[in-house]
Amino acid sequence: MRVCGSQLIHSVTTTPNTRSRTSSTPRGRPAREFQPQGVHVAHVIIDGQIASDRPGRSIAERGLDAVLDPNAIAESYYQLHLQPPSAWTLELDLRPYVEKF
Repeated sequence: MRVCGSQLIHSVTTTPNTRSRTSSTPRGRPAREFQPQGVHVAHVIIDGQIASDRPGRSIAERGLDAVLDPNAIAESYYQLHLQPPSAWTLELDLRPYVEKF
């Protein structure tokens, strides 16, 4: 096992039209390959629109709770980084609470 931890985080966003969870990499494969070496592998699904300063259909039209705050997303990734090996998160779904699934 490595003295210093390593992490592999694979992120997927969903499209507004299909809400499909598609990815080019099978979710379990990196975990099976790298976890025995002490590498924390996490699959993160970002299911929703991310707030932006760009004009368009974002916070103004949908409301603050209907879009994902980039700082909250970053905090979730940071918390993944801090997890001890005895309690790793392997898959994380991020979505606003008003999002239907």
